[in-house]
Amino acid sequence: IPEPGEQPAATAVREVYEETAVRVVPERVLVVEALDPVTYPNGDVCQFMDICFRCRVVGGEAKVNDDESLEVGWFSLDALPAMEEFAMTRIKQATGDEPTWFRGIDDAAESARR
Repeated sequence: IPEPGEQPAATAVREVYEETAVRVVPERVLVVEALDPVTYPNGDVCQFMDICFRCRVVGGEAKVNDDESLEVGWFSLDALPAMEEFAMTRIKQATGDEPTWFRGIDDAAESARR
């Protein structure tokens, strides 16, 4: 989650380092998607915008670097641990040369044609 006024790519660089001690440079946007709304116990409702970047490693050594992670590691594509579809979609986008994926764009484009 960005700090107030922080740009999305800078957030990605900061978050990767904070959680893994790895330095990265964002190369391209992979996915832009509004996540489902979240309702907090006090009744506040918010909706997060997920922007996923493909990044290139430029330094650091992977390790648990905060209290949010239990384990950090590198995996070959044919030896990935079990992950939710959310993560697998992003890995698929990162390993291909497809354009940025926008959720709902097909529906919006179809509506605009009508």
